[in-house]
Amino acid sequence: MAALKTGARFLPTTLSGDERGVSSTCLGELPEGFCVRRDYHASSRFGVVRGMHYGKAAKLVRCLRGRVTDYVVDLRVDTFGTVDIIPMDGDHERPYLYVPPWCAHGYAACSDDVEMYYLFDKPREDEGCILWSSIDAKWSFADPILSKRDRDAKPLAEAKRYLCI
Repeated sequence: MAALKTGARFLPTTLSGDERGVSSTCLGELPEGFCVRRDYHASSRFGVVRGMHYGKAAKLVRCLRGRVTDYVVDLRVDTFGTVDIIPMDGDHERPYLYVPPWCAHGYAACSDDVEMYYLFDKPREDEGCILWSSIDAKWSFADPILSKRDRDAKPLAEAKRYLCI
């Protein structure tokens, strides 16, 4: 599947189904060198914004339930500040979104029943956070529900000063 502006891309998904329901997989199509080192599951309600979190780990992100608007911001030198905005939902046909290392990721929950699942290729290490409202993107909410970490994050313009990518 073609890469988006940030290098993020959807991995192909294989579906099978019968009278019992549907199953899907895409882990046979992992990017070269991607080895799952940890996972993370988050549930959110309408109006929540999570992110923008970044680090040296690549991520696979999947919306298991509900609807989100997903945001990826490239923090690498040559493409710094490039943004992709991707609508995602819990449809089985939607594959994992691959987010490259040093790209910030976040989402806005657009329904009350959001469940997101992440796979990371590195153990949890120092991760940074960029202020959600400082990226060049239209957000679903003007006054979202945020964690303290996300609310207190530094703006994208300041990140360029301390990132050496």
